[in-house]
This record gives sequence, C-alpha cells and structure tokens, in this order.
Amino acid sequence: MAGQHQQALQESEQRFQIATEAAGIGVWELDLETGRFQWNSYMFSIFGIDGVKESEPDYESWKQMLLPEDRQRMERVVRDSARHGEGWELVFRAQRRDGEIRYIRAVGRQLYDCTGVPRKAFGINEDITQKKEAEWAREQAERERREFLAAVSHDLRTPLSALIGLNDLLSETDLDEQQRHYLNLSRTAGETLLARINTILDLSRLEAGKVELFPEPFDLRNYLSEQVALLRTLADRKGLELELVMAEDLPKRVYGDATRLGQVIYNLTSNAIKFTDEGGVWINVAPSQQGQIKVSVADTGPGIAPEDQKRVFLAFTQAGGVDKRKEGSGLGLRICRELARLMGGDVVLESTVGHGSVFTFTATLPKTEEQSLEYGWREGAGSSANSATYGSCPDGAERLDVVVAEDDPTNALMLCELLKGFNCHPVHVENGLDALDQWSRLKPDLLLLDLQMPGADGRTVAYQVRQIEAANSWRRTTVAILTAYPPSELERICEQVDCDQLLHKPIDKLTLQRLIDSVREQKRLLVGEG
Repeated sequence: MAGQHQQALQESEQRFQIATEAAGIGVWELDLETGRFQWNSYMFSIFGIDGVKESEPDYESWKQMLLPEDRQRMERVVRDSARHGEGWELVFRAQRRDGEIRYIRAVGRQLYDCTGVPRKAFGINEDITQKKEAEWAREQAERERREFLAAVSHDLRTPLSALIGLNDLLSETDLDEQQRHYLNLSRTAGETLLARINTILDLSRLEAGKVELFPEPFDLRNYLSEQVALLRTLADRKGLELELVMAEDLPKRVYGDATRLGQVIYNLTSNAIKFTDEGGVWINVAPSQQGQIKVSVADTGPGIAPEDQKRVFLAFTQAGGVDKRKEGSGLGLRICRELARLMGGDVVLESTVGHGSVFTFTATLPKTEEQSLEYGWREGAGSSANSATYGSCPDGAERLDVVVAEDDPTNALMLCELLKGFNCHPVHVENGLDALDQWSRLKPDLLLLDLQMPGADGRTVAYQVRQIEAANSWRRTTVAILTAYPPSELERICEQVDCDQLLHKPIDKLTLQRLIDSVREQKRLLVGEG
C-alpha cells in the first residue's frame, strides 16, 4: 500500500514537472537555513546554467546574477512580504552566464513552521523577455503611427487653416444673399473636411481610449441645416430624396461639441445615401429626455440582415455587407457609436431586409440661454447679425504691436488681416531667427510663433525669448504658439514650450480675439501701475 502511494506521488511530481516545463516555467525551493536551492530543469535554462555539469547555485551566488538595482528592489519586496506573511510577485533583470540580459517574472511565498518561523520559500520564475520585446515593438509602432498621423494632420490643417480663415474674412465684406449662402456652405464644407481629417486620427485615439470632446455653445438648427445642405449634393447625384425634419420644440441653441455631432450625422447620413439606390433618406431630429436630442436617419435601402447588424459597428466592417462598388473604410459606424457614447448617448440600429434601415443616434446637448453666439455656424456664418460681435474691436482700443512668425504665406496673410481688424500692427517674418530679431528690436506686445518653422522652430524661439527676458529683467512678452498638430498632441506640446497660449489651426477668430483682448488688458494694467 505504501509502495503504491509512493508511486502515485512520484507520478504526480513527474506530471507537474512536465506541465511546468511545457509552459516554460521554472520551479524553485529555497532552504532558508542553509541558503540552498532546489531547481527544476527549466530554472537552469532560464539562467543559462548547464544543469548537467553544475548544480544549483546557493542563494547568495544567485543574487549576484541580478542587476544591482533590481537586486535591491527584489530583497525589499521579499522582506516586506515576509513581514506581512504574504506572497510576492515582481519582475527583475538577470544577467546569464553568456552575458545576455533576461527579464524574469518571479512569484514566491515563504513556508512557516508551527512556531511561526519561516523555514523555506518556494515559487516560480518565468522568462518574459520575448513578451517585453513584443511590448516594446508595439510601443515603438504606436509612436511611429502617432508621429505619422501628426505629420499628416499638420500638412492638411495648414492649408485648411488658411481656407477657413480667408473664408471668414470674406464673410465680412459686402455680399449679396446668394453669395453669402454659398460662402456659408463653403465654410461648413471646410469644417466638414476638418472633421474628416479628424476621423483619420480618431481611429488611433479610439484604440487608445483617448478621444476627447470640445464642447461650446452653438446654433443647433443652423448647424443641422448646413450639414444637410452639404449632404444634399450626394443625394442629388443618385436621384434620392433627402429631407430634414426638426421638431418644433427642438432647442435652437445648445451646448456640446458641434464638430463631433456633425461627424456622426454626416457619417450616418452618407452611409444611408451610399447604400440606397432608390427612394430617399429622412433625418428626424427631436428633443429626448434630460437634455438629450434624438437623431433618426431612415433610408429605403436594402436593409441589413439580423446576423450582420452587430457586425456593422465593428471596425473595417461595412453596413450592407461587403460590396466592392461601395467606397469606404468601414470605420464610420464604429467611430459614430464611440462618439455618441462620449456625448452621453448611443447609436442603435433597426433594420429589415428589403425595407431599409433606421440608425438612431442620441446625445446629451443641454439647452443654452437665449443669447448672441459669436461666430461661424454657431450663429450663422458671416450673417450680418454677427458682424458687430464677430471680430469687432472696441472704439478707441489701443493699438498693439504683434510679431507674426509664419512660414506659410497664405496663413500669414490671413493672420495679419485678422490682427488688423483688432487694431493691431502685425509685422510678419517667415522664420524663427527673424522672429527673434524682430522681437528683440521691437519689444512687441504679442509674439505669434508657428510651431514648425525653418531656421528655428517656435519651441526654440520661445525658449530663447524667456532666457533673454530673465537675463535682462525684461517684462514678460505674451507668446502664443500656432500649431497644426492634432488636439491629442497639445498636452505634449504644452509640456515642452514655455508659452502663454496654444492656438490650434484652423485658427478660431473668437479665440484670437480673446487673446488680443487679454494682452490689451494686461498692457492697460501695466500702464496704470506705472
């Protein structure tokens, strides 16, 4: 009987050894009195020791294989765990006999006798070097992707900034009703193009869980009308009816991220148009519960089979199935649902094959007070009702001197014209070195620096300005950095640049006006103190 029990125990130990070695796990036991180890064969492999020619090292010899900083950390973790009667888990680096550095995951626990004295310790080691290398490779790939997307964003936003800015300047000229209507559509198209650029960037941020909202007051009814006007061209090309129905009690002015709202509506509606060949698309917008609005996009398309309805919200999956005749990446609905949830709502689908589909989008957009909203479609782009507040400068406002460092000539022209409207005297330079020279000679009230310039970039110029100011005890110049990098990069830029404000391209005129007002107020206070 005893022999059978011994045989069963040996077989169990053999099975355990086979299992741990198959899993790539080293098993160890340490006698705390003698400092002697017992290892399974995989422990020798992990630490590069020939188990045939050598026996297990003692504890002190083994510790010397650990890198010094990791050795100290390991001893501290084990000591603290033993004090509390707990096990431990940590990752350390060890240098094998062949000089190679390996990353080891260790899990262990001490065994106590009946008097509470620790007698032994046991645990496992796992070589996770390959996992670490794969993690580093993923991180490097993610960094490279972010850098690529940031570069693409910069190259697209720079001309788009000029397009929207010059559009705004043109809106303040004498235009007839038809011209102003075309101009409003042009500006909304620019905003839509900006949203499309952001869609490219959103996939990366979506996967990282870093999509953000930038809420502000806007005119909901105007914005919806202009979005549908843009989409009408798509419907007309296919001979489809496109109708927008807004409930009578739909609020006019709301607070939310209009660009993200438009992105969702545009994607849902353009998808409906894309997959509908006859009939039309109807957009119904109504208030819902607790400050929410509900947007339903219904079409007379082919419908979506029940088994495909969950798949359409996955990345790279198209509504309506795989159809090479239909353009699109299949990202739109995935991003729509994520954005809707960020806005406190969701996107749901109802569809019957042969009878079309209805995508219903909800979002939290609190109603704002009846007051004048100051720019763009947020009160009707370029309308005469806005012209007094949008870009206006108070009578008698003191002139400000501004150095504008921008290497793109069209953006420079647009910025200088905007500044003139705020009673500023702009001096334009095309590179960072000239910006530093003009700043030191003119001592301007404001220094506008493009982040990327030849000679010296905005970051370098801002740093040198602060160094010179500190060395000479000069007053601090207001420095604003202009950047076409995506919003996701702004926090990183802020950490690297000593500036007072970041202006994100396309330049928002109201934001620029607020900056000018702030600089003018600071100057007034300084003069008063003097």
